[in-house]
Amino acid sequence: MASKVDNKPKAPNEDALWTKGYLTFVFLNLFNFMGFYMLLSTLSVYLSQNGCSGSEIGLIVGSFVVASIATRLLSVPLAKHFGAVRVVRGGLIVLSIGTLFFFLIKAMPSYMAARILEGAGFGVTSTLILSMVAQIIPPKRMAEGLGYIGLGNTVSMAIGPLLGLFLANEFGFEFMFTVMAGFGMLSAAITLLIPNKNLFAYQEAKKPEAPRRWHLDWRPIAPAALAIFYGVAVSSVTTYMAVYASNEHLPSAALFFLTSTIGTLFSRVFSGKLYDRHGHMAVIPLAAATLIISFLLLVKAATGGSHFAYFLASILYGLGIGATFPSIQTLTLSSVPSAKRTISAVTFYVCFDLGSGSGSFILGSVAQIFGDYTYVFLAAAISMGLYILFYSYFFVWPKKRHAFEEAAKRP
Repeated sequence: MASKVDNKPKAPNEDALWTKGYLTFVFLNLFNFMGFYMLLSTLSVYLSQNGCSGSEIGLIVGSFVVASIATRLLSVPLAKHFGAVRVVRGGLIVLSIGTLFFFLIKAMPSYMAARILEGAGFGVTSTLILSMVAQIIPPKRMAEGLGYIGLGNTVSMAIGPLLGLFLANEFGFEFMFTVMAGFGMLSAAITLLIPNKNLFAYQEAKKPEAPRRWHLDWRPIAPAALAIFYGVAVSSVTTYMAVYASNEHLPSAALFFLTSTIGTLFSRVFSGKLYDRHGHMAVIPLAAATLIISFLLLVKAATGGSHFAYFLASILYGLGIGATFPSIQTLTLSSVPSAKRTISAVTFYVCFDLGSGSGSFILGSVAQIFGDYTYVFLAAAISMGLYILFYSYFFVWPKKRHAFEEAAKRP
């Protein structure tokens, strides 16, 4: 007797991660960050060649952070009014137009306008991309999914600076800026592939409230504050590694970043799964300790002239940032119900911008006071030490941890 054929459609696997929508966000995030890192290694060179003083370069670079924070804070009302996908697409177009301002009009006001437009576009796109992708990642695989999304940042951080320098040296800065604008427009085109569903997480309050001017939720403040200490620490590498390696006659900073990518890729693959299975306490303290060791090894590399310590520090740095960034992202996003994740993403990125922006200034002052860039990495190690203390108080101490978990459940 023939068996009956079950023609009922199979229910979608709710725990499936590698869907078409998720892959769309992976590539969108990759191209969004590629242009950002291409400019990171070349902007100061371009501006100095075009007659900008050190103070003017600092003002132009700093305007990006200010514009980025402003648009992050505005991303909730913008997405609520226009739709998150449209705002991301518009932000990418604004970013591309801003990039072209660098060589269309070679003057200080044009450079300022370019960096402000880039900061405005990048701030809103990076915030809403994180918020939207968090809506399609299965809750049980949140840390793993955010970790893979972060691979786009890692690949961009490794390839972007080298690609930017290569294009600028071989074909000129104008061609490099055109390629950067092309990455922005390609990202805008990719947004057309985003699934046709509501991925904007925002929930209106049931009772009348005073309007929130800055649209911040207090619950993610504690986990997002970890991003401040982390941002201060990693700014030591992103801002001062090149001059440090040159002054101490160590291998180039480009080799440091390439080597660190190996550690980051390895860490991204395994740390997310470990977080999802065993919780944040299985990942966050160990990753922070790894970063502290890497900073101390950089001090050792300078004092002892050890290339082995230098490259070991690079690998450990990669392992540390690869596990830390997506872990505190996940901790912040999971501090609120799913309908509030957009506000949570805003809070996280604002704290990270404050940390990385202030870190460059604070650590630069440390180097100027002591006259030695090795103290920059000692200060970075201290910042990560404060990070561990802050984390232990709010997320390990039973009384505080229980209060945090209960607050995260409240709508």
